[in-house]
Amino acid sequence: MADVLSDLNAIAALFSSTGQRVLATIAIVVVSVVIAVGIRRARKRLEDRIGGLWADVVASTGLVAVVAAGSVVVVAVWEQTAMVREVLESTDVGSTAAPRLAITLGILIVVQIVVDFVGRLLQRLQASSAPLDRHQREVAYRLSQVALWGLAILVVLGVWEFDLSGLLIGAGVLGLILGMAARQTLRALLAGFVLMLSQPFEVGDWVEMADAEGTVRDISIVNTRIETPDGEYVILPNDEVMARKIVNRSAKGQLRVEVEVGVDYDTDLERAIDVAYDALDGIEGILRTPSPVVDAKRFEDSAVVLGVRVWIANPGPRRKWQTRTRVIGAITDAFDEAAVEVPFPQRTVSMRGDVRGLEGMDETPETSASPSTDGGGE
Repeated sequence: MADVLSDLNAIAALFSSTGQRVLATIAIVVVSVVIAVGIRRARKRLEDRIGGLWADVVASTGLVAVVAAGSVVVVAVWEQTAMVREVLESTDVGSTAAPRLAITLGILIVVQIVVDFVGRLLQRLQASSAPLDRHQREVAYRLSQVALWGLAILVVLGVWEFDLSGLLIGAGVLGLILGMAARQTLRALLAGFVLMLSQPFEVGDWVEMADAEGTVRDISIVNTRIETPDGEYVILPNDEVMARKIVNRSAKGQLRVEVEVGVDYDTDLERAIDVAYDALDGIEGILRTPSPVVDAKRFEDSAVVLGVRVWIANPGPRRKWQTRTRVIGAITDAFDEAAVEVPFPQRTVSMRGDVRGLEGMDETPETSASPSTDGGGE
């Protein structure tokens, strides 16, 4: 141990100023990151040669070794070896330091291997037919990382015989304070987990929820972002999404589009319906299964209203509007050719005499005498 500390003191003597130590620390971090990236890339090649498990062992060991070596050199650069010596002497762990250090490294390597395994497992689930999209895989992977590394830190502290009672009490009090201060955020987080598990909608679905309608563009653990047909983005907290009714128009992959048209009361309804069916046959983009439906719906003041219902695939706002336009245009042209009249609103206005205003009007009014033809009087 003394030899190691003396070597670290020799490294510290190479950097006399604070600026040199800062630059040395940055260089150590950059080199460690470059080596870690190289190990990650080499792991893919090792997996083809020695298998995924052994590749994880080699790569994880290399990563832990790089991080440990970098940390030791940084401690030496900033002349903190004396503090390390005092800690070792005060805790009397000189005789047990080596076994504990070996156990710590082993725990870190095992945790790194398990984290990599979980990441590959989630990636395979996403690639398969399992209902797990990219965002859900990323969230599950990050949560597993936090849980595994948190457990590893507690185990390592236990190996080094740290008193965890105060730490656990402090963490509980801090969690209570944070929970009370961020209730809204916590509700959104919990709702995000529920959305991730229940999957009432996915990215790309056309939905209506919380007084907003549009296409889902992003689902995070806190909020959901929707693009409206007008090109606006609406960001909704997940707890508000879960508290409202959700209408998913894309879940089935099909959507019914209805158009109403009125015909004159004198029109033969059966003939008008047949003409409408014939007009629908030539429209592009509507499905034949389910088949289109045309029927009489209700009476209006000036017309009998027919309901024309067709189905479209891969529904979206633009596709729905285009289909409505095509249906209206086709039926209008077909009715014009078949002389089926589409009436406009009409009103018949009649007047009633005021009884009080007509009192005394039954007598013939006096008329002035017409002038004589001879131009003279009596």
